[in-house]
Amino acid sequence: PTVQTTQTPTKISTPSPTSSPTKDTTSAPSKATTSGPGPTQTPIEEPTLILSPTKDPTLSPTADSTPTKVNTVIDLKSNITSVGTETPMIVDKACDGTTNALTFKRALGQNPGLIAEPSHSFSIVKGIRVYNGPNYKSRDPTKYIVEGRNGYEDSWHMISEGGITMGRRRNPKGILISSTFSEGDTSLRFREVSFENDVAYSQYKVTFPEAKDGGTRVLVAEVELPGIVGPSRTEAPTVQTTQTPTKISTPSPTSSPTKDTTSAPSKATTSGPGPTQTPIEEPTLILSPTKDPTLSPTADSTPTKVNTVIDLKSNITSVGTETPMIVDKACDGTTNALTFKRALGQNPGLIAEPSHSFSIVKGIRVYNGPNYKSRDPTKYIVEGRNGYEDSWHMISEGGITMGRRRNPKGILISSTFSEGDTSLRFREVSFENDVAYSQYKVTFPEAKDGGTRVLVAEVELPGIVGPSRTEA
Repeated sequence: PTVQTTQTPTKISTPSPTSSPTKDTTSAPSKATTSGPGPTQTPIEEPTLILSPTKDPTLSPTADSTPTKVNTVIDLKSNITSVGTETPMIVDKACDGTTNALTFKRALGQNPGLIAEPSHSFSIVKGIRVYNGPNYKSRDPTKYIVEGRNGYEDSWHMISEGGITMGRRRNPKGILISSTFSEGDTSLRFREVSFENDVAYSQYKVTFPEAKDGGTRVLVAEVELPGIVGPSRTEAPTVQTTQTPTKISTPSPTSSPTKDTTSAPSKATTSGPGPTQTPIEEPTLILSPTKDPTLSPTADSTPTKVNTVIDLKSNITSVGTETPMIVDKACDGTTNALTFKRALGQNPGLIAEPSHSFSIVKGIRVYNGPNYKSRDPTKYIVEGRNGYEDSWHMISEGGITMGRRRNPKGILISSTFSEGDTSLRFREVSFENDVAYSQYKVTFPEAKDGGTRVLVAEVELPGIVGPSRTEA
């Protein structure tokens, strides 16, 4: 059950208790654009946000919840989709905290860009920063539009629009951006426009109506919306459910469930293109209801088979790497390759917390990278746990032999629970597992050349998922 809060835009009071709040309704920027490196901007002093509590204070955020100033309200847990593009695109790279550049391909008569739903319950945007791409100066944006709304049924409201002039110097790709609310990363090239806004929204649309060459492609390295955020949606009071691994019953009501405790694969590895695999028949999951059935999922909640339990809303972090890495590209639904750089004596990989309340993993698929066959993984480990205080439990480990043929970068993967994308090259290992977990660790202990770098284009964990956390 979700807590009902008002969708009315929340106003902030002015710092002085004797004065009334004012709002600048002009859409023109209130400050000249600036570029890093450059002088430090003075941060905008903001008062405490006043929230409207619901009737039941035990299920509401506190009325004096303290907001936080952030470098961008579009955090890494945001749900981000393309808008105004020729075809649907995965556009997370435009807001992933790095200079991994993205080119928006404009649909006829549309303004290309993105729609973002941050993980925070609300936020107030105070500006826009656009970081220069690595090349193609002719594709730099020259205009921007920022809009906001509260809910999918709400209309978009203009926050700011105007011109933006990108500099000639370029940024290298893949650099981690270090910025704050008041200042962009001065070691990189960017343009910033600050504007007056005191209205809170839960969703944003950022579009670029025009490129420098007037063409159909707009290139950016990163988009930031500096602002003020309220509490995370996950910080709202939650209904307590058991973290005990949930077993699934067998299809026959007369037989008892069994579990294969071996970690060895139960089926030989396969590679696309290849024959279609027979889907694994799974029974209905039996959930353990909490004491109050009105606040619990139904006891007969139907699970869903998916191509990977690591969905695009998952929280993904690196593990066992030389330095902390942004590793979302390893599970972004495309062949955007990622190289894990091994820390001494560690197994490099990722930890993923999917948006689903639980899931049961039935295998692992690894798609071949675009080059460097010597960096292909030769071993894998998949582990699971329920909560940060839980220990990791082995699900499966074993060898994996990647083929010689490579995949091109940036291809959207089309796979299912029972079959990988047969137009691409991958290896799959299926295994027996009937235990549900909420977090997963996938690591690669060994590369083909025995070196410190492991390269993958994409990692999928085919399996069965329960309801999303927001549906609980």
